[in-house]
This record gives sequence, structure tokens and C-alpha cells, in this order.
Amino acid sequence: MSADRFEYTFSSGLVFYRVWELDEIKRCYENVIIAKNEDGIDELCFKDTDVCEKYIKTISKLWPRWIDNDDKVVMQFIADILKAMIDGGYLTVDDLYTFSEQEVIDKILNCPNKYIARSFKKLQKATLVYGSDMQVDGRYCINVKAKRRYVIPLVTQNETVVRINNISDSAKSDIENYLKFNTTKFACLDFDFEPKNK
Repeated sequence: MSADRFEYTFSSGLVFYRVWELDEIKRCYENVIIAKNEDGIDELCFKDTDVCEKYIKTISKLWPRWIDNDDKVVMQFIADILKAMIDGGYLTVDDLYTFSEQEVIDKILNCPNKYIARSFKKLQKATLVYGSDMQVDGRYCINVKAKRRYVIPLVTQNETVVRINNISDSAKSDIENYLKFNTTKFACLDFDFEPKNK
């Protein structure tokens, strides 16, 4: 379990999805130590099984959200808009590192290429993302294989260090259920794109 993955499950879960309370986050942080994993490498490790089980129970609710159709289609749409902005000379890669998010959005909304600006405005007004096993014509419809992000933390038990799924049926079930989670082949937005020559 890497430090960045440990941290962003808290920030995402607290800010965007409301699955954490601050006292739960504090309890997790206070329960983590550094231990040697199976390969002799330092890794974050929970001291107590019950805290680790609660951590897995909570974050396993987040994992599907990072690969569901909503996330995939919106992230890809924004990537395509930014690529079009860069290809058209309206933004540079350096701008993405120096501009604030609002400055980038303003550049898109005020883009001289009205097709790009109109398309982004449609995203802002979109209310539905849907899935399909077939490509849907006339819609923004993508097929993206999202990276599955999850952790199987270490936990101490009887003065040894083990993976939580080897000693906890509930954690093992939460992890396995996520690994079985699937989405449709295509994710689509509920609006038509205008022809590029308009």
C-alpha cells in the first residue's frame, strides 16, 4: 500500500463521495506503522485487523467509482477537449502546469474554435451518462479500459505481518467483489456532437 494511494482514498472519500468522517481518517492514520512486506520492502501496515477491515470496507465503495462509466466518459471527454485545444494552438502543455483549473476552463469556453467551446458547454449541461455494449452513433461514445486501483494492505497479527485478505473473510470478500465489478463496453454522453464544420 503506497502512501499516495493511502492518502487519496481519504481525500476523495471525504471531499467527493462523503464516505469518511474525520475521526475515522484519524483512527486509520494513528493505526498505521511501517513494516517489511513479503519482499523485504518497507510498506505501510495497519496495527489492528478491525481498523484495516473498516478501511477496506469503506474504500471498496470508492473503487468502482474510479472505473465506472461516469468517470471514464467524463475524463476521456476532458482529455479529448484538452488535446483539441493543444492541437489547435489554443493551449500549450506548459499551460496545463501553470494555469489554474479556472483559467483552463475559461480558455476552453472562450476558444476561437466555436466547435470546441460549444462541445465543452454541452458537457457542462449534460445530465446523463449511459452505458452500451455497442457503439452509439451520433453521441460521444467511448471504449476505455480503466486501470483498476485497489489495495490489499498489510496488517500485524501475532507479531507477524500478513495481507488482510489472508486473515479476514470480510476484507477478502470486499476485494473480490470489486475485482468482479464490470461496466458496459461503451460509455456515452446524452448529447449529439455538432458537425465539426459548423
